[in-house]
Amino acid sequence: MKASLDTNVIIHLYRANQENLLHNFFTDGILIYEQIRNIELRNHGQDILDRLDQDILGGKIQLYTDKRLRELNVFRIFCENVKENKNLYGSGDLGEIYAISLAQTLGAYSLVTDDIKQGGPYMSLLQFIDNDIMPFTFVDIILLKYLSSEGGNS
Repeated sequence: MKASLDTNVIIHLYRANQENLLHNFFTDGILIYEQIRNIELRNHGQDILDRLDQDILGGKIQLYTDKRLRELNVFRIFCENVKENKNLYGSGDLGEIYAISLAQTLGAYSLVTDDIKQGGPYMSLLQFIDNDIMPFTFVDIILLKYLSSEGGNS
């Protein structure tokens, strides 16, 4: 399964030294948009940037820049998704908007976020059964990891 990540879930899991939950669960790829790495994490997660950058360099996480999206010929689609998501959710949390827009654009099945506010992407995506994106919180991932382990022992 492939996933696009929001800012705070990266911060929470890396600070808890549990980023392997992401790597083990989302084996088809972990995606983040450059704005999340370059602005939001610089402002709120400076302490985990070196480890995140190592995972990007090591290929565990794919960083998508505007340039890369243009090379893939999907930049305009991404911009339209961003515009639509800003209209749906407001522009208060750009991390969520960019994460969900990246998932929509690149066909990632999952959005991983910690924001479960009423009317936000997590709750909205859960309500639309025919939606192509399944939202997860980091708590969901921990529970799924536990339930999928042999008898809950690992």
